Amino acid sequence: GDHIVYVRDAQGCETEWNITFPESVTINPEAVVVFGCTNNVSTNTVTVTVDTSTDPADLDYSLDNGPYQTSNQFENVPAGLGHYIDVRHTNGCIQRTEAFDIEEYGPLALVLEEGGFNEIVATATGGSGDYEFTLNGEPYGSTNTFLIYESGTYTVTVTDSYGCFATASGYFE
Repeated sequence: GDHIVYVRDAQGCETEWNITFPESVTINPEAVVVFGCTNNVSTNTVTVTVDTSTDPADLDYSLDNGPYQTSNQFENVPAGLGHYIDVRHTNGCIQRTEAFDIEEYGPLALVLEEGGFNEIVATATGGSGDYEFTLNGEPYGSTNTFLIYESGTYTVTVTDSYGCFATASGYFE
Protein backbone atom coordinates (compact mmCIF):
# COMPACT_ATOMS: atom_id res chain seq x y z
CA GLY A 1 0.00 0.00 0.00
CA ASP A 2 0.86 3.69 0.23
CA HIS A 3 3.46 4.89 2.75
CA ILE A 4 4.74 8.37 3.47
CA VAL A 5 8.46 8.77 4.05
CA TYR A 6 9.67 11.96 5.80
CA VAL A 7 13.21 13.14 5.22
CA ARG A 8 14.97 15.89 7.24
CA ASP A 9 18.44 17.08 6.24
CA ALA A 10 21.19 18.53 8.47
CA GLN A 11 19.84 22.08 7.95
CA GLY A 12 16.40 21.09 9.25
CA CYS A 13 14.69 21.15 5.86
CA GLU A 14 11.94 18.56 5.54
CA THR A 15 10.32 16.85 2.64
CA GLU A 16 7.97 13.94 2.29
CA TRP A 17 7.55 11.27 -0.36
CA ASN A 18 4.62 9.03 -1.03
CA ILE A 19 5.89 5.53 -1.81
CA THR A 20 3.57 2.79 -3.01
CA PHE A 21 4.59 -0.78 -2.22
CA PRO A 22 3.05 -3.60 -4.24
CA GLU A 23 0.71 -5.98 -2.47
CA SER A 24 2.63 -8.68 -0.67
CA VAL A 25 2.41 -12.22 -1.99
CA THR A 26 2.84 -15.61 -0.43
CA ILE A 27 4.69 -17.90 -2.82
CA ASN A 28 6.09 -20.71 -0.61
CA PRO A 29 7.48 -22.71 -3.57
CA GLU A 30 8.03 -26.46 -3.24
CA ALA A 31 9.76 -28.68 -5.79
CA VAL A 32 8.30 -32.17 -6.30
CA VAL A 33 10.44 -34.67 -8.24
CA VAL A 34 8.73 -37.56 -10.04
CA PHE A 35 10.70 -40.24 -11.87
CA GLY A 36 9.25 -42.13 -14.81
CA CYS A 37 10.02 -43.95 -18.01
CA THR A 38 9.45 -42.74 -21.58
CA ASN A 39 10.34 -44.88 -24.59
CA ASN A 40 12.07 -47.24 -22.14
CA VAL A 41 14.43 -44.50 -20.88
CA SER A 42 14.41 -43.22 -17.30
CA THR A 43 13.02 -39.69 -17.05
CA ASN A 44 12.22 -37.14 -14.37
CA THR A 45 9.86 -34.23 -14.00
CA VAL A 46 10.26 -31.49 -11.41
CA THR A 47 7.05 -29.58 -10.70
CA VAL A 48 6.95 -26.46 -8.55
CA THR A 49 3.84 -25.93 -6.45
CA VAL A 50 3.06 -22.57 -4.83
CA ASP A 51 0.64 -21.20 -2.26
CA THR A 52 -2.95 -21.30 -3.54
CA SER A 53 -3.36 -17.57 -2.82
CA THR A 54 -0.89 -16.71 -5.60
CA ASP A 55 -2.03 -16.46 -9.23
CA PRO A 56 0.28 -18.75 -11.29
CA ALA A 57 -0.02 -16.30 -14.22
CA ASP A 58 2.03 -13.84 -12.14
CA LEU A 59 4.98 -16.24 -11.76
CA ASP A 60 7.91 -17.53 -13.77
CA TYR A 61 10.57 -20.09 -12.87
CA SER A 62 14.34 -20.51 -13.18
CA LEU A 63 16.22 -23.79 -12.64
CA ASP A 64 19.70 -23.40 -11.13
CA ASN A 65 19.99 -19.73 -12.09
CA GLY A 66 19.12 -20.47 -15.73
CA PRO A 67 16.69 -18.54 -17.92
CA TYR A 68 13.20 -17.94 -16.60
CA GLN A 69 10.24 -19.79 -18.12
CA THR A 70 6.49 -19.55 -17.62
CA SER A 71 5.99 -23.29 -17.05
CA ASN A 72 6.29 -24.63 -13.51
CA GLN A 73 7.61 -27.97 -14.83
CA PHE A 74 11.14 -28.95 -15.75
CA GLU A 75 11.69 -32.18 -17.71
CA ASN A 76 14.77 -34.41 -17.45
CA VAL A 77 16.78 -32.30 -15.06
CA PRO A 78 20.39 -33.56 -15.15
CA ALA A 79 21.47 -35.86 -12.34
CA GLY A 80 23.15 -34.02 -9.49
CA LEU A 81 22.92 -32.64 -5.99
CA GLY A 82 21.64 -29.30 -4.74
CA HIS A 83 19.35 -28.23 -7.60
CA TYR A 84 16.97 -25.34 -6.84
CA ILE A 85 14.28 -23.34 -8.60
CA ASP A 86 13.79 -19.60 -8.19
CA VAL A 87 10.16 -18.47 -8.47
CA ARG A 88 9.74 -14.84 -9.50
CA HIS A 89 6.55 -12.82 -9.06
CA THR A 90 5.65 -9.91 -11.35
CA ASN A 91 6.13 -7.59 -8.34
CA GLY A 92 9.85 -8.52 -8.30
CA CYS A 93 9.74 -10.87 -5.32
CA ILE A 94 11.88 -14.00 -5.81
CA GLN A 95 11.69 -17.06 -3.57
CA ARG A 96 13.79 -20.21 -3.88
CA THR A 97 12.73 -23.81 -3.34
CA GLU A 98 14.64 -26.00 -0.93
CA ALA A 99 17.53 -27.80 -2.60
CA PHE A 100 16.67 -31.13 -4.23
CA ASP A 101 18.70 -33.96 -5.75
CA ILE A 102 18.22 -35.87 -8.99
CA GLU A 103 19.48 -39.44 -8.92
CA GLU A 104 21.14 -40.92 -11.98
CA TYR A 105 19.57 -44.08 -13.35
CA GLY A 106 21.43 -46.06 -15.98
CA PRO A 107 19.60 -47.98 -18.72
CA LEU A 108 17.89 -51.13 -17.52
CA ALA A 109 19.73 -54.29 -18.68
CA LEU A 110 19.16 -58.00 -18.14
CA VAL A 111 21.50 -61.01 -18.41
CA LEU A 112 20.42 -64.66 -18.12
CA GLU A 113 22.79 -67.34 -16.83
CA GLU A 114 22.56 -70.94 -15.74
CA GLY A 115 22.45 -71.24 -11.99
CA GLY A 116 22.24 -74.51 -10.10
CA PHE A 117 20.64 -77.66 -11.49
CA ASN A 118 17.69 -76.68 -13.78
CA GLU A 119 17.93 -73.06 -12.64
CA ILE A 120 17.95 -69.80 -14.59
CA VAL A 121 19.38 -66.73 -12.86
CA ALA A 122 18.35 -63.30 -14.17
CA THR A 123 20.68 -60.43 -13.27
CA ALA A 124 19.27 -56.95 -13.77
CA THR A 125 21.29 -53.73 -13.68
CA GLY A 126 20.38 -50.06 -14.04
CA GLY A 127 16.92 -48.60 -13.71
CA SER A 128 15.52 -47.85 -10.27
CA GLY A 129 16.86 -51.02 -8.66
CA ASP A 130 13.35 -52.08 -7.61
CA TYR A 131 12.69 -54.94 -10.03
CA GLU A 132 9.76 -57.20 -10.93
CA PHE A 133 10.44 -60.31 -13.06
CA THR A 134 8.37 -62.47 -15.38
CA LEU A 135 9.31 -65.81 -16.95
CA ASN A 136 7.53 -66.46 -20.26
CA GLY A 137 4.92 -63.89 -19.22
CA GLU A 138 4.33 -65.47 -15.79
CA PRO A 139 4.89 -63.01 -12.90
CA TYR A 140 7.49 -63.93 -10.28
CA GLY A 141 7.59 -60.67 -8.30
CA SER A 142 11.09 -59.75 -7.14
CA THR A 143 12.37 -63.33 -7.52
CA ASN A 144 15.14 -63.49 -10.10
CA THR A 145 15.81 -67.26 -10.07
CA PHE A 146 13.63 -69.73 -11.92
CA LEU A 147 13.46 -73.52 -11.82
CA ILE A 148 12.70 -75.15 -15.17
CA TYR A 149 11.37 -78.67 -15.82
CA GLU A 150 12.07 -79.07 -19.51
CA SER A 151 14.61 -77.89 -22.06
CA GLY A 152 13.61 -74.94 -24.21
CA THR A 153 13.84 -71.27 -24.94
CA TYR A 154 12.88 -69.10 -21.99
CA THR A 155 12.18 -65.38 -21.97
CA VAL A 156 12.62 -63.25 -18.86
CA THR A 157 11.43 -59.66 -18.59
CA VAL A 158 12.40 -57.28 -15.80
CA THR A 159 10.46 -54.09 -15.11
CA ASP A 160 11.66 -51.37 -12.72
CA SER A 161 9.47 -49.25 -10.48
CA TYR A 162 9.28 -46.48 -13.13
CA GLY A 163 7.99 -48.76 -15.90
CA CYS A 164 11.20 -49.28 -17.88
CA PHE A 165 11.82 -52.87 -18.92
CA ALA A 166 14.42 -55.18 -20.43
CA THR A 167 13.92 -58.62 -21.96
CA ALA A 168 16.37 -61.47 -22.49
CA SER A 169 15.86 -64.95 -23.96
CA GLY A 170 17.99 -68.07 -24.00
CA TYR A 171 17.89 -71.79 -24.56
CA PHE A 172 18.30 -73.74 -21.33
CA GLU A 173 18.49 -77.52 -20.75
